[in-house]
Amino acid sequence: MIKFLRRLVKDDNGAVTVDWVVLTAVVVLLGVAVLSVIGPSLTDTASEISVVIETGLT
Repeated sequence: MIKFLRRLVKDDNGAVTVDWVVLTAVVVLLGVAVLSVIGPSLTDTASEISVVIETGLT
């Protein structure tokens, strides 16, 4: 059992996968944070554009 644990601790296979998973999670969370900040203004702008299109105003 001790040999197995030593070999498990020394084995670095999969470390790159963990790095990519963490990096991907950070990118996704950053995207969610950005969308939560600019989301309301995007909704307002989309509503204004919709009104202009419907009424034909310029």
